Amino acid sequence: MKKFFIIFLAFFLIPISVSADTELLRCYFENSVVCRGEEPDQISTLSDLTLERGEIGNGVLINDFDVLAYPTLGNFNKDNGTIEFWMIPKWNGDDGKNHVFFDNRFNSSSYGFQVYKHGNTNNLLLIVHTQNPDGIDYKIQLQKDVSDWVAGETHFIKATFETDGKLNFYIDSEDVGEKIYNPPPFLNDKILLSSFVDENGDPSTYGRTDSVIDELRILDHVEDLKPDYSLELGVYSFFNKNRFKWKLRPELAAMEELGYDFIDAASFTVTWRDLQPSEYMYNWTLIDKVISKAASEGKKINICPFTSRLSYIPEWLPQKNGFQFFETVTVSGNEDTVVAIPWNSVYKYHLYNFIEKLAERYKENETINYINIAGGGTTTGSETTYTFPVTNPDFSIKFQEFKNLGYSEDVDRVVWKDLIDKFAKEFPNKYLTLNAHFSYPDNSTKFSDWNADLAFELMDYSVKKYGNKVIFINTFGNANHWWDNMTERILNDQINTESEKLVNKQRELSDKTNIARQTARYSEAGDYSDTEWISKVGEKIGSLGKAIHNAYRLNMTIVEIYVHDIMTPWAPGDTSTVGNCFDELSWAHKCFKYKQIEACDKLDEYVQIV
Repeated sequence: MKKFFIIFLAFFLIPISVSADTELLRCYFENSVVCRGEEPDQISTLSDLTLERGEIGNGVLINDFDVLAYPTLGNFNKDNGTIEFWMIPKWNGDDGKNHVFFDNRFNSSSYGFQVYKHGNTNNLLLIVHTQNPDGIDYKIQLQKDVSDWVAGETHFIKATFETDGKLNFYIDSEDVGEKIYNPPPFLNDKILLSSFVDENGDPSTYGRTDSVIDELRILDHVEDLKPDYSLELGVYSFFNKNRFKWKLRPELAAMEELGYDFIDAASFTVTWRDLQPSEYMYNWTLIDKVISKAASEGKKINICPFTSRLSYIPEWLPQKNGFQFFETVTVSGNEDTVVAIPWNSVYKYHLYNFIEKLAERYKENETINYINIAGGGTTTGSETTYTFPVTNPDFSIKFQEFKNLGYSEDVDRVVWKDLIDKFAKEFPNKYLTLNAHFSYPDNSTKFSDWNADLAFELMDYSVKKYGNKVIFINTFGNANHWWDNMTERILNDQINTESEKLVNKQRELSDKTNIARQTARYSEAGDYSDTEWISKVGEKIGSLGKAIHNAYRLNMTIVEIYVHDIMTPWAPGDTSTVGNCFDELSWAHKCFKYKQIEACDKLDEYVQIV
């Protein structure tokens, strides 16, 4: 077996304390073990190190007698901090063996932190060898049984600690427990990702890592990205800026529905173009207007930025050198079919600046309920999907063009995970939403080749790293579309299509986070302009009550409904008579928000008679 050693020499005992709120060490392991801000002293054996598929791009495989070490000095603060990394074990959790992942003690007479799996108990442990205020040595230990782990699955490990505060240990976002933390009096000179080593830094056969380690981060402060407020569940009004232009519907322009008791929040879609008219100028008027109205009614709002199509991005951005775009279908001159390339460095640079500015203004605003993650895909920018021609050979031609611009499953995977992390970092105290959709494998040859694999991976990534901070949105909301039959098939465990697999995956994750059903609607009036709406109101889709009921049956706790369908739905089966759906919406409000069984039963009763 190959051997890999990178050992850093420094003072053996180091009292470590540095300034606050700093990312001390960040290791991507994409193409090497050189970490941001920290280059190994010895790289002569770099060719012997295995880099393979990690959680984001590549990770480093540490097996056999491999020892990967970084200096403690400047990279670890013993008083306050966060340690986190992804790992992919090559072993099952019940293998009865020791496996070490993180160790800056590595010596029975030393102080420090260790993360490892104990062979006899199959517990994953965080142990801090330290000293109490009276000068007596002891160890702090937190642990969880991981005997159900399966080789090849990914897991997110995180520990946080602060002087005179708490030591917390998280495994896949689950808080394993907390203990009172007393920092060690000093630490050794190395941070090891390896099996246990002896006093000379030589690896032993005890506790081999045998895992891929990825995205190692060490901070000098506790990073807590969990919202400290309760998410507003229930019925949301869904709309964009067009409502403010409607002369024929003044009640829509006035946002009257926010005064209704059964409306719990409002989801406002707004384009990046509307918010940043020039590179160095922002205009927040639209969002502020909705926030002001919602706050006056005691309601919350959700911000849903649209960022992908040429009609959504700022007009000045395509003029930048190096900006790339792609025409998804062959329709010359239509901005809605031309999209930015999500992995293009120019687009990403300005998009991330925009996200930071959005956060600067709204991350502390108490009226904001959640922020929609956006920046990828070729539709709105918030859906993890790409649009290509339905027919062949047009699909094959366009898909190959897209691949020539750099698309691959791996590239797309990195784009979306980076976006999830970016929004989580910039909005630490806000809930986020992820609109997980279908994607295309690299070998796709026709439109129907899409699958839900990336959506599954992104949802797992979000839940394991951020828990219930990230809400999953299901946009298949039409009432008498294929949705109705799909609900029955899923509940009867007759799952065949990729669509059914995706909805069922969200249902399975509903015990870990909230699931929203977007634009459950009654008519095709939808999101049209003033005059278009008049011609569309008669094109009824189906029963809104049934759409809401299906959401309830599939464990969803939020429904977003077009404002037009809230304010002026049409009576079932009769487009000449104006009715309303206030009863159904009131039952949904009480059912989703307050879990009132009688309200949920009312939805059941309504469905039986429609």
